[in-house]
Amino acid sequence: MARGHLRKRSDDSWTIVLELERDPITGKRRQKWVTVKGTKREAEKKLSELQVQVDQGLVNTSSNLTVSQFLERWLRDYAEANCAPKTVHFYQDMIEHYITPYIGKITLDKLRPTHIVDLYSRLRKAPRRSSRPGPLSGTTRRAVHRTLHAALKHAVKWRLIPTNPADAVDAPQPERKEMRYFTPEQVTALMEVAERTGYPWHGFFAVALSTGMRLGELLGLRWQDIDLERGRLTVQQTVQRLPKMGIVAKSPKTAGSRRPIDLGREVVTILQQHRVAQTKHRQKIGPLWEDLGLVFPSERGTYIESTNVHRIFTRLCEQAGVPRIRLHDLRHTAATLMFAKRIGDKVISERLGHTDPSTTSRLYKHVTETMQREAADVMDGFVKRTKEANTEQ
Repeated sequence: MARGHLRKRSDDSWTIVLELERDPITGKRRQKWVTVKGTKREAEKKLSELQVQVDQGLVNTSSNLTVSQFLERWLRDYAEANCAPKTVHFYQDMIEHYITPYIGKITLDKLRPTHIVDLYSRLRKAPRRSSRPGPLSGTTRRAVHRTLHAALKHAVKWRLIPTNPADAVDAPQPERKEMRYFTPEQVTALMEVAERTGYPWHGFFAVALSTGMRLGELLGLRWQDIDLERGRLTVQQTVQRLPKMGIVAKSPKTAGSRRPIDLGREVVTILQQHRVAQTKHRQKIGPLWEDLGLVFPSERGTYIESTNVHRIFTRLCEQAGVPRIRLHDLRHTAATLMFAKRIGDKVISERLGHTDPSTTSRLYKHVTETMQREAADVMDGFVKRTKEANTEQ
């Protein structure tokens, strides 16, 4: 049981001094003082109650630590030690721009769900930091909630507060964005332009459209990850640009993202041609080439900047006369076309790297709804033929 003792203040007033666990972050000794009016017996009873509550984690122990101070410690002592650099930067961004300015001065033990509700309400009217017009998006506000909830979860775990106030607040809902994708005819038009463009973009967009891989996965793909004889590649790493660090490669964050993907014969042929063209290019530039073993490197063999890929994609869309969609929508295109060909949810989710097939089904509900209508029409035909047969009899 938690240690504690009484100190007499006056005839009918007592101070309860509770010995708490040392600060998990600083290691300093902590105490909690509570004043009680009444007899010594009543004060002893209150002391026993508080000792039990401390043991059960039901007593606030964060002292004068502010939300801002706690979040700084959480970033330094937890996030930086346990999270990927990109995730740490994401948390820092949310805290610096959307949490600390609004609730940073509140002491952690005084933070209530109403403060968080007020924070989300104020963020609905906050301007975007980018040049895009309008208030802060629901997606960003939901990201703020994820960050704050994750941090306060550790405040509870470290026994700085008894409960997580963010548990009692509904997460902001992101706006539903219309999913855009190419039709089969538009895919053909894009690939014809990509083929005329040649190395390296013919191979890049052939793999992107046939596999539905993420951009970071495509840019991190190495020749050692591809078995052209078996017609299979394995997603082993992804690349991303991080502030002050440049482009870095890392393993995918989930087991589902580290996945094998089978390739069709046409894609294998394109990759074989792509490799020959890459070899010729490498020989042409000689010692300037930095060999990282990448399938889709820059002109010098290093990682391609994602902004360059977006720029090339926009140009190819214009030349092909197809709608200008996001580069990420090529992933949606791949999934949509697979659904349209009646490929099962599980297979599609494995190719896309979704951990749960239900995620795939939810994202591409627009296709399954169309398939449901087609199924209804097919069954309607059977019912109609049965009715006609009965009439003839």
